[in-house]
Parts: sequence; C-alpha cells; structure tokens
Amino acid sequence: MLGQPVVFRGLTAAQARAEMLADGIPAGFADILLEVSLAYHQHGGADRLTTTVKDLTGREPISLERFVQDHREAFA
Repeated sequence: MLGQPVVFRGLTAAQARAEMLADGIPAGFADILLEVSLAYHQHGGADRLTTTVKDLTGREPISLERFVQDHREAFA
C-alpha cells in the first residue's frame, strides 16, 4: 500500500505504558488506556464485527487498505 512493509509490534502492558509515558501521556491516563484495552480484549471486543460505522454514518465501512490509499499523504 505504501511501498514499504508495515510491521506490527505487539507490546506487553509494561512496554506500552513506558512508551506512552515517554510520549508525554500522563501516568494516570496511560493506566486508564491500558485498563480499557485489556478489558476490551478479555471480553472479546476485538472478535466480532458490528454495524456501528454504518449506523453512525449511513455508509458501509471501508477496509484499512482503502483508508490508507485514501489518506496516503498522512502516512508519509
């Protein structure tokens, strides 16, 4: 899509927290983000498709590939 590989690098909660803190996110907010992420994944939130995009926008959702193509300049 962008002419270069896109690499996913999974982080432990401690690594994610350290990176957020290094980026200037306050510790309390970083902890909240981690708690929400953990709860989402533990309860299967990432395992199902919903109709939320269509319900809110009236349009079918697009793929990540289409989004990146449409907004290529933001990834340069």
